[in-house]
Amino acid sequence: MQLGRRIPKVAFVFHNESGGTMDQTLEYSTGTDAASVPNGGTIESGQETFAAIRMKVATRTSPATIVVFDLNMAASDPSGCPLFVQAIAST
Repeated sequence: MQLGRRIPKVAFVFHNESGGTMDQTLEYSTGTDAASVPNGGTIESGQETFAAIRMKVATRTSPATIVVFDLNMAASDPSGCPLFVQAIAST
């Protein structure tokens, strides 16, 4: 780490109250992780140094309900770490 430079660190926390199991995918610059989240369960993911992360969760129903979380960090900003998050749910 360079002196005076801050490395962004973020965390996603998702609590499933859908009534059923949901599937989760986490996408970031170096790969993809996947898991399932039982009803009443929580999934957490913390990342450091990535400029963009996307987490998607979807019900196993038909039609599926899908929630997409997009998080972007201005990691190279010397004055701080602006953070932008958007979550969209759709069926």
